[in-house]
Amino acid sequence: MSTGEETCQELCTAISTVITALIDADGVCDYPVSDIPIHDVVVTGCAIASVRTFRVSDDTILVTVEAVVEFNFNAIQPDGNAVTQHAECGTTIEFLLNLLPPLTFFDQPCTPELECQAVYAGFDPQIGAEEFIVTVTGTVSCPACESAVVNVKLCPVSSES
Repeated sequence: MSTGEETCQELCTAISTVITALIDADGVCDYPVSDIPIHDVVVTGCAIASVRTFRVSDDTILVTVEAVVEFNFNAIQPDGNAVTQHAECGTTIEFLLNLLPPLTFFDQPCTPELECQAVYAGFDPQIGAEEFIVTVTGTVSCPACESAVVNVKLCPVSSES
């Protein structure tokens, strides 16, 4: 049946896309100190041990980052000898990441591209620990579906003789 007008049908579909969010999060790593006082603390590195993402809603992801701070320090042993030692401090930093606009996410995990830096913050006498401020920066990219409307036109029917 031809009415002289083009006929089309609207179909709902989805377009695959990736949402990338910039990350800049801080946390604290506490290194409990025993009876031997330490001094001359120097941070030698910071590494991301693991990153986990968990979808909380269509626009919110919980990101859990485990970071390890490496450092050297000097200590005076009970016999009076000074020693230089290497140690590590591990911490977990959690934060909610809002991804806009809200989209439908695939069941594929998000891809983090993160790094960390640490600075020595001093001794906290209330908890008896050396403290480090850990900063996590980078991006987290999540695959998603973006809603779209596609116009589909009926194909003309050719007649064969």
